[in-house]
Amino acid sequence: MRMWWWSLCVMLVGVNVYADDDLLHADYPLLTRMVDSTKLLLGRKLSLKREHLPPCFISGGGDEWGERRIAAKWTKGYCHSVLEFGGGSGSVSTVIQKNLANRHNHVVVQPDDAQSMFGGYQQLLKNKQACQMSFHTVDHVLAKNEQDKLLKMVSEPFDCIVADCENCLGEEYKKNPKLFAKVKYIQVERDDKQPLDAPTGPYDALFKQLSMKKVDSGLGCNGRCATEVWMRIDQS
Repeated sequence: MRMWWWSLCVMLVGVNVYADDDLLHADYPLLTRMVDSTKLLLGRKLSLKREHLPPCFISGGGDEWGERRIAAKWTKGYCHSVLEFGGGSGSVSTVIQKNLANRHNHVVVQPDDAQSMFGGYQQLLKNKQACQMSFHTVDHVLAKNEQDKLLKMVSEPFDCIVADCENCLGEEYKKNPKLFAKVKYIQVERDDKQPLDAPTGPYDALFKQLSMKKVDSGLGCNGRCATEVWMRIDQS
């Protein structure tokens, strides 16, 4: 009975047993491969959380790897002045900064309130200082007709909007439509959909109103939803 149990364990775990100078040795190639695979998967997960982030970036935004990939692909050469809704701790902001010719043409709206856009304003400021970034910050949800104040912060009208703000874009457009007047591209996490894998959401009506079409799609929400790029059809 004991020999049967030992044979089963050897088969399941993949133990190699051999003798050397009257001593019994064993190694575990299958178990070793399992451990190595686990280390590799953990390493990939950790690298995702820091993907596109410079060493100076302190912390935060680990789940925004999908949004950073879109920003890295669709900012340089497409955007000259960026309005960002929901900057969080600034991980996507950091990627935008690296890809803007004039880094001062970037405004990040991130309320200093955990109940609005998930907070994160203080960490945003820490990362901004650590990486010597040049974006302007707004620490509250925009009020109606606050658009002129934001436009004075940049040298040219916003031609790109980047949004991760829990279904805020429709309301932001209603309050301050002038901010959207010259926008050619919108990079947006589709957190407006309920459930997240629904075919459409409230933002689709806004994109139709702005005469925009979807030109790219990646991942967002830590892989649970899409991050999309929409382009204005008439860019004159």
